[in-house]
Amino acid sequence: MLRPLTAAQEAAALETAWALAQSPATSLYPSFADGVKTQSEFFRAASLRNAAPGEALACLSDGEIQGLIRYEALPEGRLLTFSAFAARNPARATAEFLAYAAARYPAWQVDFGLHGENAGPRSVLEKAGWTLTEECRVCVCPLAGNISPSPAENVEPVTPRTFPEFAHLHDRTAGMYWNSPRLRAAYFRENTPWRLTLYRRQGRAAAALCWQRFGDLAEIFGVDFEGEFDGEAMAPLLAQSLDEARRTANAASHSLNKGLRVAFSAGSVM
Repeated sequence: MLRPLTAAQEAAALETAWALAQSPATSLYPSFADGVKTQSEFFRAASLRNAAPGEALACLSDGEIQGLIRYEALPEGRLLTFSAFAARNPARATAEFLAYAAARYPAWQVDFGLHGENAGPRSVLEKAGWTLTEECRVCVCPLAGNISPSPAENVEPVTPRTFPEFAHLHDRTAGMYWNSPRLRAAYFRENTPWRLTLYRRQGRAAAALCWQRFGDLAEIFGVDFEGEFDGEAMAPLLAQSLDEARRTANAASHSLNKGLRVAFSAGSVM
């Protein structure tokens, strides 16, 4: 069963959950099994000190802590996402979270990101009528040492003047939480973690890349093309993001994490 995490349970729950988070078979996204994210990052994401709207839940079986779920509630989009999800029985935890969310957040959406090893949670979601929205591979690139990417020609940061061109590309994908209005509000804030870039071909915006910086971790959110996949545009966009991530890193080992995964989304929790 799921119950709100208490201060008395927190230390034991975090240690148990961290051990489970090291395996893709006993954790969901965001992944802490990538060899990059640290225990301290997991503890910050999963603990009661995480100030983001939402809740930390203990996964209990016969009174024993069997995992921890930290979800975030985004009221503007009526969306639930996860900061941490690790459980000894992830299929049961997924089913219990669906029931928990349905009782407290009727008609909200939930974004589940699954590893390929999460056959149990995937089966739970499919039997409940959830829809698979994307299935992709995850690539992690360590930025320690020397990296010499190809020259990033025809790539430029998005500005207030060029944001409509970015929006024209980005909004071809409907239904995502980070649509152009939300990205505009987040991107033009001071000290924003967001990076938005355009690739131009003969003066026309042909592709756009969205990524974020979190301390020494960089994660690609998505890439948008004018038409079909465009490798000629993708290569310099990736080169520019790799070069910036490397040049602005603050420690000896970092990564650029392409955050693509199996994702399930339903119209609402019932």
